[in-house]
Amino acid sequence: VTFDIDANGILHVTAKDNGTGKEQSIRISAPNKLDEAEVERMRKEAETHADEDAKRKDKVETLNLADATVHQTRKTLEEFKDKMKGDVRERIEEKLKVLEEATKNGEDIDAMKKAMDELNKEVMNIGAELYKQSSPTETADSNGKGEKVVDAEYKEAKESKKRK
Repeated sequence: VTFDIDANGILHVTAKDNGTGKEQSIRISAPNKLDEAEVERMRKEAETHADEDAKRKDKVETLNLADATVHQTRKTLEEFKDKMKGDVRERIEEKLKVLEEATKNGEDIDAMKKAMDELNKEVMNIGAELYKQSSPTETADSNGKGEKVVDAEYKEAKESKKRK
């Protein structure tokens, strides 16, 4: 969505749906202009409520992020349910419930953020658990023979000084 106010105080609003590519626009003009005193009053009013607006914005963004975290965690739990130990899953589900309770109230932003952090730390354990369970895998080469693939670290040796 694009908002554009020209020099005459006419508002042009254009909206484009990125998915379909459809675009619509509207032009809004007031029959009479605001005088300078009215504009200044509105500006001061906006400045007065800036802190409230910032808090409200933070709250909405935190709620949205919490909802997305809950959804993604449930999806991850479902996807890897057969690959993780019960205690890891239980800890994640416990933290998930704490986050869901914090979002039900929706007022304590700090509690939501703390619950999200704790949940995300537990979800990281899924990846650790998966890597613990994995072992060198068998792969087939062009002859159909299996060979073990093992991750390894290496260091490049520096060239020795040329002899004279």
